[in-house]
Amino acid sequence: MSKRKSVPNIMDQLQGLPPPNSTQRPQPARAPIQQQEQPITAEVADRVASAPRQSNRKKAASSTRRRRSAAKKTTSKERLAGRATYDIGKELKEAIVDESIQLGVPASQLARYLLLEAWDMYEREEIPEPELIASDSPKFRNLIDFSNQ
Repeated sequence: MSKRKSVPNIMDQLQGLPPPNSTQRPQPARAPIQQQEQPITAEVADRVASAPRQSNRKKAASSTRRRRSAAKKTTSKERLAGRATYDIGKELKEAIVDESIQLGVPASQLARYLLLEAWDMYEREEIPEPELIASDSPKFRNLIDFSNQ
């Protein structure tokens, strides 16, 4: 086995501390003690007394945080009301994502636009009604037959 070279402890040297093998102990720096030159006046005492306490600041900060989190929850709930999840298949999802990248818009906005346009076309009967097949599910009477597409 080869012997490892000792690596000097650079951090201790940079901080002004003696190396670990040294018997010297660092002397703590002593701050000079300053004596108060002038007595506290009534004006200064009034300002100190009227300053807001730290506990009041903490209460104000926590109430601000509570208001903000409540606003975020409301915003989230409003956004969730307009969200939908559909099984559209991997190919269609990738096509929407690719087109949204090319247009420079979010994929969700492009999907919404396409759904709205398709819905308008469906209502104007420009798109034929889907072919239905009977469903075994108690939740739905029919399913759309995608075997022809």
